[in-house]
Amino acid sequence: DEILDELHGLSTPDKLSGKKLLLEVGGVDRGWIMDFTTTEAIVSRYNIPGFDVKSKKKPSGPPLTELKLLPWVWYKDRKIFSKIETGKMSDMTAYVTGRIA
Repeated sequence: DEILDELHGLSTPDKLSGKKLLLEVGGVDRGWIMDFTTTEAIVSRYNIPGFDVKSKKKPSGPPLTELKLLPWVWYKDRKIFSKIETGKMSDMTAYVTGRIA
């Protein structure tokens, strides 16, 4: 949560300018929408309908129809998210081993 909270209000990086992205972390009942269509990043949350904390099955994409057209990433849990963000694990390794989708 803290990493994404710090992103809110920062200047939009040139590489992300004009994009919106979705992020979900397993075990968390709300996802993040990262909006880079303005000069400052806007980070907001959305509820994941039918969320089940006990489910071990990875989702196949965003749960809400209006979000299905946006780029989306799912992390198995907060530990995996943290390892990737700190550089202790590459995103390619996480993807190949099924820890992100």
